[in-house]
Amino acid sequence: MLDFAELYTLTRNLSVLLVEDHEEILQTTAEILENYFNSIDIAHNGVEALELYIQYHEKGGKFYDLIITDIEMPLKNGVELVKDIKSLHQTQQIIVLSAHDESHYLLDLINLGISYYIPKPIEMESLYQALYRVTHDDGCFQNQTRKCFLDDDFVYDLSKKRLFYQDREIKFTKHESLLLDILMQKFDQVCSTEDIITYFDSMNVHITAENIRYHISKLRKKLPPDTIESLYAVGYKLKPVRQLSKV
Repeated sequence: MLDFAELYTLTRNLSVLLVEDHEEILQTTAEILENYFNSIDIAHNGVEALELYIQYHEKGGKFYDLIITDIEMPLKNGVELVKDIKSLHQTQQIIVLSAHDESHYLLDLINLGISYYIPKPIEMESLYQALYRVTHDDGCFQNQTRKCFLDDDFVYDLSKKRLFYQDREIKFTKHESLLLDILMQKFDQVCSTEDIITYFDSMNVHITAENIRYHISKLRKKLPPDTIESLYAVGYKLKPVRQLSKV
């Protein structure tokens, strides 16, 4: 199971340039990326993207952390863009979006050193896995914190699975601790009653649908207000950290 809270900790301080000429795909993908990245810029073709890339470096003295680009685009296609970017920054992390009829480009792109490619039409699971793989495996991202900020005072340590309030650990019952863990794992996704029961069963802990509501109520009292959202007849959702914290 992909840990969305961990994915957020890997990406929340990073910048991304998204390049896509199809407006609907561009906007949909950008909305998803905005949930995870500190900053996101968009371009509609390779020429515009290269201009933004150079301007970003000239303005801030650093390159984008990640580039996500389509292949077939007007003015300058994705292969040409990758070549230009790699000539400026050899170790640039690049994810390429590739349609099935564009497979003849892949060998060139692999030789150019792209980090990952995602088949189109884009499946969200493939996108999340690519983001996790690139940011988790690449050494330049390894020193990032594995802590999730629920607000300015509440910090969840993803490695130790502990919550701290102003450096003081919050104590949970076993049921509360497992609930918070599964909500973190399903970060920014709805966690259904079935998901929770299945997770508890995997930990050899018994819980019923009625007990879930009781323990969620107890857990809420130990978290910042409105951290857990209830979706009637659907389940529960931990609100995106970016909406709860400015860090």
